[in-house]
This record gives sequence, structure tokens and C-alpha cells, in this order.
Amino acid sequence: MKKILWGALILLVAAYGLTFLPLDFLQPAIARSMAASLGRRVEIGGVRLTLGNGPGVTLDQVTIHEDPRAGIEPFAFAESVQARLDLFALLGGHIRFSSLRFNDANLNLVKPAASESQTNAGSDAPWNFQMLLMGPPPASLPKQSSGETFETPSLKMRAGRVNLKFAGTKSVIYFDDVDLDVTPQGERGLDLRFSGVPARTDRAVANLEHFFIRGNYQPKTAQLTLKAELEPSPVDAVARLFVRDSFPLKGALSMHAEIAGPPSRLMVNGTLRIDTAAEWRYQGHLNLRDQQLLLENVGAPDAGGNETIRLHVWDLLKVPHWETTLEHASLETFVNLARRLGAPLPAQFSARGRLDGNVAFRDAAGADGQLVLSDTSLEFPPPVAARLEFPPPVAVVNGAADPANSDGAPGEVLPVQIPHAVFPIQHGVLRFGPVAIQLGSTGTRSAAELSGTATSVNSFDVKLLSRGFNLASLDPRMLSFVPALQRIGFSQGSIWRGAVGYQVGATGAEQAGKWTGDYEILNARVALDGVAEPLRVQSAKVSMQSDRVAVTRLMARLGTVALTGDYTWSMADAAQDFHLQSGEVNTQELEHLFTPVLSLANGGFLAKTLRLGTQQATPSWLAQRRIEGTLSLAGITAAGHRLKLDGAHVQWNGPVVRITADRGAAKAPANKIMLDNSPVLGELRIDLTSGTPAYLFTGLLRGLPYKGGKLDLDGTVAASGAGARLLASLRAQGEFRGQNIAFVPDAEFKKASGHFDWRWANPAPSLALTRVEVTQGADTLTGQGTTQADGKLILDLVPASATGSPRVRYTGTFTSAFVRE
Repeated sequence: MKKILWGALILLVAAYGLTFLPLDFLQPAIARSMAASLGRRVEIGGVRLTLGNGPGVTLDQVTIHEDPRAGIEPFAFAESVQARLDLFALLGGHIRFSSLRFNDANLNLVKPAASESQTNAGSDAPWNFQMLLMGPPPASLPKQSSGETFETPSLKMRAGRVNLKFAGTKSVIYFDDVDLDVTPQGERGLDLRFSGVPARTDRAVANLEHFFIRGNYQPKTAQLTLKAELEPSPVDAVARLFVRDSFPLKGALSMHAEIAGPPSRLMVNGTLRIDTAAEWRYQGHLNLRDQQLLLENVGAPDAGGNETIRLHVWDLLKVPHWETTLEHASLETFVNLARRLGAPLPAQFSARGRLDGNVAFRDAAGADGQLVLSDTSLEFPPPVAARLEFPPPVAVVNGAADPANSDGAPGEVLPVQIPHAVFPIQHGVLRFGPVAIQLGSTGTRSAAELSGTATSVNSFDVKLLSRGFNLASLDPRMLSFVPALQRIGFSQGSIWRGAVGYQVGATGAEQAGKWTGDYEILNARVALDGVAEPLRVQSAKVSMQSDRVAVTRLMARLGTVALTGDYTWSMADAAQDFHLQSGEVNTQELEHLFTPVLSLANGGFLAKTLRLGTQQATPSWLAQRRIEGTLSLAGITAAGHRLKLDGAHVQWNGPVVRITADRGAAKAPANKIMLDNSPVLGELRIDLTSGTPAYLFTGLLRGLPYKGGKLDLDGTVAASGAGARLLASLRAQGEFRGQNIAFVPDAEFKKASGHFDWRWANPAPSLALTRVEVTQGADTLTGQGTTQADGKLILDLVPASATGSPRVRYTGTFTSAFVRE
């Protein structure tokens, strides 16, 4: 027993050792045998014996040359080939292989050009793999030994690459990570198993899954019976396999097909699925000789059964060219498909209509064809009242409801009718329009024209034109992407007329998109943050150029205040510029209009009612506000005085507002403020940063009529809060200068000057005068003055040039008769 065990062990060790022995002396015989089996010349770099799974050899650096009829490039190259020996042939003294397994190999499938004789006979040259299976070997190969026969061995490939070549030109499409099995089955032909990942040589296509083919081939009758399957792969990746530029697409696509017949006319029946929700059945023909695929849908996804979708693909494995034909196709089908593929369509959006036409796509030349829409009806979700911020954001609308910006309950769905539209496509450029569209129901229907071009998925130019569009039933969200229009709320009678365009370039700065347009808006509303009432636009002319929106010929009302003028908004930095004019304004109306923003600065409800001093965070719309312009008001009347603004300069940056009139010469400046026909020069600063709005005016008042003369006041006026609190905090300080002041009936001050300190107090204001100096005749008097509790003003003066001169006292009020003591 021990001898047997030792013998077996010795044989095992010897057999293992033999696998490391080079058998290069067998190279000529093995190469000749493989060449006879494959019908091609074979070169081998090295030979090693293998005993696993039966006797065989491992061949290194194997090159299988091409059949001369197919070209000169090698048919295959492999780093190693595991060749299993046919034992029956080996016992007969012949080297023949039962299987060949190619590892880390590159395989070229070649479709040569037809010879002249084949062309004249109306036939075509076979593929090189058909030549491989057809036999017998060409006469140029080594002759067989006497009594030696050859059969095609079983061929296997693992983790290889398959390239495609047509008449000397390699295809851009190839298969990677290929597993291939070709197994002879005698009279039953050949069993085929193929698995690979489609790819392209000219661009990366990521995330594609494996494509499988399983079936049988009969070389004698040239009949194929196959089943093809594509594992679920991203739709976006499948599209980019055939189309260079594609919209970003969502979802996973899978395919299953049964293929049967001769290679020149294979019958195809299959199913296409997107995720698990959509399924399309198709049938058609595949011509491998001419690389042509013709498919047509079976039935219709909408169960109507009356639509036809045909697909024609030629140069299928070279540089695929596509042509799609639509007849009575349902627009609803394509809208639902677009939604599944990730198009940002509202959930309640629907489309009905017919789509006809054809589109051919050539990878280099682009698309050509024509699409026709007929009897199209689109329905958008019901309008929803939207709160519109100010200044406007770039493309976002806050969807919170706002009673001040709503005309009642949401409306019905918005129907859009397109009776007929033609979309020609030439050399990859799609042109359309002018296409007539109708929006709204029968009672409020409006017409417009849409036109444009699209040169690629990233480059297009669209223009909308209307001579009188009723915007009453539009959902503001539908216009949220249009500058200026996105800020507007519409009510019954709102009209838009003019043109607006949107252009996107393929590269560079233009890729972000550019708006242009010239149009007019009638009867619309704009809700302004911080203002209690919406701006009701009676009419306005809007011009858009690149990143700038200009509103001119504005006629509007803010509450009861009528406004005219112009407005400019820069989309680049959100800066705004305006020039507005108004008539008479009521102080109570102004307080009402700006209550929201003043309430924010005043600390909100808790601070106003419980006086807790709560300070709220500055809202974003206020922190980001950047407005500058001029304001003209015909008059504001308060406390018996009339204030007029004529081109006063206004700056509103964040929580700080500045209203200024030029300081300088006594002559009326270009931007001025008038109090009772007297110019006011300086700046009013309104600070909304803290918990209480703070007001500070710094400047001067010139030529104020007073007791038959004129007064100039130079100083500051400060206050804070609102309402009664505002009056209680009011204080003015500064210098005064006057001339020809009839302070008392028998004394006129030719000149007067001094310092004043004025405070609001109940029941009368409090005024203190210091460093008073007056000129009366030839005398100069100095002193001070103050008001009493009864509101009377008392001046105590003494001559400036005579020591011990008697004191002079004058008593009176600002407006009543004076009494000298």
C-alpha cells in the first residue's frame, strides 16, 4: 500500500513539475493545427502544459491573423489561450483542440467590402466570423496530414474586448468586458453566448450595464435564433451612446428582444421598459449584412391603438444614423415619457393632441426633419396667489398667500390651445413659428405667437409676441422665470402686449441665458415688502436687455397716492434706480403705507404693546434692499405747513434710508425740498436698524417768512418712534439768522442771530434761545430767550456797547401779537 501511495505522490509531483516545463518544440505543430481549425494563420509566443480539467496547453502571446478576404489586421490577439486537447485525436497521433479559451483578448469583427463579382451577383461579403464558421480553410494555409480531419473547436473569451470594423474603417462603437462562448453542437449548429458592455472610442459613456445575446446559429442554412437583453441602464447613458449632446435624463431603461431568421432579414419582437412603470412593445426587421434596423410599435401606450411610431437605424454598428417617423402619435404619451425621464413638469400639467412627422439624426450632420402638432390642448395647474418680494430675486417666487395680493379663490386650470404648429429641423437646427397659441377659457381667451430656434440642447432662442394678452387667469408661477413679470400679480383686465425673448448660448457667458424684450403691462399689481398696499400699475412700458430691466412711462397708484415715472433693475447685482413723481400726499396715508416696515423697526407686537424692547432680526428683503433715485411730491401738509419735494435724492440701502437735497448756494438746486416755498437743504436719515425707527435731519432752511422778514435755520432735527411717541421725541437744535424781523410793533430787528434748542412738549413746544444778538436801529443787543408754560416767548436783551444799560424784555408768541414790558 505504501508503494502505491509513494508512486501516486511521485506521479503527482512529476505532473506538477511538467506544467512548468516549456514545450516550445510543439509550437509549429500546435500553430499548424490551430490554423487548420480556424482557417487563419496563427502565431504563438510560448507553450506550457496544463493538466487541470483534462490535458491541454497554455499558449502565451497568441496572434490569430485575419482571413485575407477580410483584411490584414489580426483577427484576435490574446495574452494567453487555454487550449484543451482532443483525446481521441491525440490517441490517433494528431494534435487537435476541443476548446480554446482566450484570456485578456482583443477581437476584431470585420465586415469587408463586397468584391466586384459579389456586387454583380447582388450579394455581399460575409463577416469574418462567418468565414470562420463556413470552412474549409483557404488553400494558402498549411496542408493537412494524411487522414487528418479538423472541426471547429469550442471558442471562449473572458473579460475581453470586441472591436467592429467595416471595409477598413473601425467603428466608434465597441464592446468591453466581453464574455463569449461559441460551442459547436454538431447537426444543431453552434450555440452562442455573448455578454458585453457597449462603449465608444470617441467619448466616455459611463454606467451602462451588460448587453446579452443567447441563441443558436446554423451555418448550413445561415439561420439565427437569438434572445437579446439589456440590463437596466441609466437612460442618460443609453442616449449618450448614440447622441453626443443630450438633455439630462432620469430613469433606467431595459430591453428584451427575440430575434430569428437569416442575418440579412432577422425578425425582431421585443419589449422596452423605462423603470417599471412604462412599457412599449415593438416588432421589425434587422439586416446584419446592411446594418439596418426597422422597428415599429405594437399597440399604443395610451391603449388607443391608432398611433404609429417607426424607428429606422442604418450603419447600426458603424456610426449609427437614426430616423423616427410619427403618425397620429399621442402628445400625451410623450409628455408622460418626459415626466418619467425627469422633465420638471407640474403634477397637474396635462397635454392632448396629435404629433406627426419624422426626424433623421446623423452624428456629424445633426438632425433633419419636421414635426407637426395638431389640435393641441395644454392644461396648467390652477392659479395660486403668490407673495412677491421686493427687490425681486433672480428666479424664485415665495409661494405664501397674501390677502393684499389676491383677487379671491384660486381659478380653474389654464387651457392653452395650439391649433397647428410646424417645427422644421435642418442640419441640427430646429425652427418654429410664428406659432399661434390661445390661452384661457372661451370668455377670457387671449392669443399670442411663439417663435424661435434651437441649435442644440444647450443653445436656443425663443420669442413670445402678443398684441393684447389677457393675463387674468395666469398662475404667477408660470412667469416666475421672466424678469419683471415674475414680480407682478394679475387681476381681471390685466393685459400684456409686446415681445419677450430668451436666448441661451452653447458656451461661455451666454450659457447662463439672456432675456430681451419690449412690452407693455396694463392693470397689474406689484406687492412691495414693507408697504401695506400693493403698487397698482395702470400702465408701464418694460424693456429688457441682457441683465437690465427698465420700466418707463409708469402710471400707478400706491394706496391713494398717484405715481408716475420710471424704474430700472439690474439683475446682476439687484441694484434698483427710480425717478418717481406724485401729487398731493396725506400724512395719514403715508403712515398707513409704511406701517409694516416701521413696525418691523419698532420691534414688532411685543415691543409696541408690552414695551419689552424686543428687537427682531432684520428680514432678508430689508437687509438686501438697494434702491436709489429721485422723488418728487407736489406737497405734504402737516401742522399747517406744506412740504414739497422736487427731485429729492433717495437712497435706501438695507435698513438705512437717506433723502437729500443739495447743500450749497441759496439758489434753488436741481434736487430740492421746499417748506412753505422756502428751500430746505441737507439730508434726512431714517435708520431702521435698532428696535425703534430713528430720524435725523441735518441741514438748513433758508428764507422762511417770519414777522415780515426772513429766517435761515441751520442745524439738526431728531426724532424716533411713531405716532405720539414720534412727536414726544422731536427735538431741533442749531443756529438761526434773520433780517427785518418785526419782533414787536415798535421795534424791528434789522438782523438777528443765535442758537436755538426746540423740543416738542404738551400743551405747547418748548424753545430756548442762547447767544442771541439783534441789531435794532444803530444798537446791537445781546441776550437769551425762552418759552413759558403758556407758550409765550420771552427775550431778555441788553445793549452790547454800554455797560449798565437797562435790560430790555420782549414777550410774545411765534404767531400772536407781541407785548413789550
